[in-house]
Order: sequence, then C-alpha cells, then structure tokens
Amino acid sequence: YLNERSVKLAEELKLFERDLFFVQPSRITPRKNIELSIHIVRGIKLAGYDILLLLTGAYDPHEKKAVSYYRRLKYWINNLGLSENIAILAEYVFKNGEKLVLDRILIRDLYLMADMLLMPSKDEGFGLPLLEAGMIKLPIACSQIPPFEEIGEDVCFFKLEDPPMIVAGKILEYLARTNTHKMFKKSVREYTLENICKKRMIPLLKEVIKNEKINERRNRASNSISSWKAY
Repeated sequence: YLNERSVKLAEELKLFERDLFFVQPSRITPRKNIELSIHIVRGIKLAGYDILLLLTGAYDPHEKKAVSYYRRLKYWINNLGLSENIAILAEYVFKNGEKLVLDRILIRDLYLMADMLLMPSKDEGFGLPLLEAGMIKLPIACSQIPPFEEIGEDVCFFKLEDPPMIVAGKILEYLARTNTHKMFKKSVREYTLENICKKRMIPLLKEVIKNEKINERRNRASNSISSWKAY
C-alpha cells in the first residue's frame, strides 16, 4: 500500500493523470547532469506528452556552487515553460502549507508509482538507484557510463553527447515496447478507485440524475394534460 503522504502528493501533482511520470533520485549537483534531464523532459513534452519529472535530491544552501547550479536549473525550468512538468521535492510544500519531508518510504512509493527512472549522470561511483529500480521492474533510462553499464541490462542507454531530442525519442520508443509499463498505465488509468469514480461512477450517476429529471418533467406534463382533459 502507498503511504498517505505519497497519495496526497500524487493527487496534488496529478501523477496518475499524466501520460508519463519520471523520477530522478539525485542530489542537485553538476555531475548529476540535471540540465540534460530538463531538456529531455522538454523533448518529450514537445512530442505531445503530459510528462512530470520529480527531482528528489536536495542541494547545499551554504555552498556557493550548489546554489548557483540550483538557480540555473530553476532558470531553465521557468524559461523553457516546464514549471508544470518538473518538480523539485526538496522545496515542495503541500497546499495546506505543510512542507514535504522526504524519507525512504516516500522514495519507495515514488519508485512504485513512476513510469521510469531517469539517470543522466556524468559520473557515478555506483549505480544503487538502478539496482533499486531493477528490483521492482521499473524501466530505466540512463547515461552510458561505466558504473551504469556494469549494472544495467535491458535498460535504455543514451550517450552524454546525444542531443536531448534524440534521447527523448529513444526513451519513448523504449517505453512503447515495455510491457510492464503498458500494464501499469492501464491499471492506474482504468482501475484505481479514484479513476473508477471519476470516469465511470460519476458520469453514470449524472446520467441517472439527468434521466430522472427528464422523467419527472414528462410526468408533470402528462399530469397537466390529464388534468386539463378532465376539466
């Protein structure tokens, strides 16, 4: 089962209504290559998909380089019109004013809800996120660097020098032939309680109420005619 906070976050960000939801569990540092993630998201959005990328990592507010990098990322996100498509969870505040606190349970739930793990790192010591994603059969797109090549199997590799639009196309092609992804999206879109209510129960109830009103008007009209004839 998903944690209550995870469900709340999913509802506020409309995770289950999106065409695609990616997660990148990386600290906000230049070697994580988050600027490439931003441009990949832009490419997928330009292809006509409603995509959301969640960045789970934080940055050190006391380190000038980290702050400068964070500001550059925010500039690109806003300048490219992606403020509705990329969320930095370290700064996320729920609609009721409560600050989101990241923990292992929330990260686990994000992995379970996500369509793909995105890791475009320039350098890594070890690919732990790939192992975690692999354990739950979460599709993976990652840079073709030695630590990821050593771990990754049947993942969507891309070269760091590949243009973002090319990478976006590779990812979409990979997801199109991933059966676990297709089944997950069908299950979420069609059979979660919220979507059953929204797409099936509510329209059905509206139709029932509409028909009841029509029948009620017909009965009133019929009674009026009967009364007029009796008169």
